[in-house]
Amino acid sequence: MDRSILIVDDDESILSALNKALKREGFKGVRSARSVSEAADAVGSAAPAVIVVSRELAQREGDDAARLRDAAPDTPVLFIRSTPVDPRMSVDGARDSQADGPNGFDAAEMISRIWTVLRRESWCKPPCIDFGYFQLHPVKRRLVVDGVEVSVPSRQLDLLVFLAQPPGAIYSAGTLYREVWGDDPIGVSDTNTVSVHVHRLREKIEPDPSNPKYLMTVRGLGYKLVQPTPSERAAEAGALR
Repeated sequence: MDRSILIVDDDESILSALNKALKREGFKGVRSARSVSEAADAVGSAAPAVIVVSRELAQREGDDAARLRDAAPDTPVLFIRSTPVDPRMSVDGARDSQADGPNGFDAAEMISRIWTVLRRESWCKPPCIDFGYFQLHPVKRRLVVDGVEVSVPSRQLDLLVFLAQPPGAIYSAGTLYREVWGDDPIGVSDTNTVSVHVHRLREKIEPDPSNPKYLMTVRGLGYKLVQPTPSERAAEAGALR
């Protein structure tokens, strides 16, 4: 597994703390940059496995932040926000966590997040489908949500796999019942069966099942599974813009 890491921050204490912690964890190729512009130049020669970027720095250097994203479009980016008043960190749209350490930064928590991303990247290769918050591997029949593998009943997984190939296609409840359950729907009870399974899937794959953003209902037509683009995922993480 590629363990090269690029840290982008102008706070020397954070660079030092994270660099030392990463090396203790066995990461060999740890590089650092003190500006987003410097980082964008650095990834041009060799894209790292993960980029860790100061949120404040990315916001100040907006144009260079966009160039960094363009330079490494397939590289996961972890954004840290470390201020004395409200120290937080987030990863690909994940929930913020309290932090401590130099200037409010928790190196151990960030390393845990890095490992989560690397584990995801190590197994989620085509035909794995990456939705950002969750990853689906149709062949291996695996579902990982927010970095944790989730057990899913066979029929629910069949439904998710069908909706995901390809993402964005709209299917009526009748079509889903016919294709996933293997029988023609007879009446309302069969289409209600589909609705129940959709509801249960949302409880597994949605950060907020009552306000879904992945498994969507298309009024009058049916259901679709939405796959965010890399730029949308970055925007959800509050970052490179």
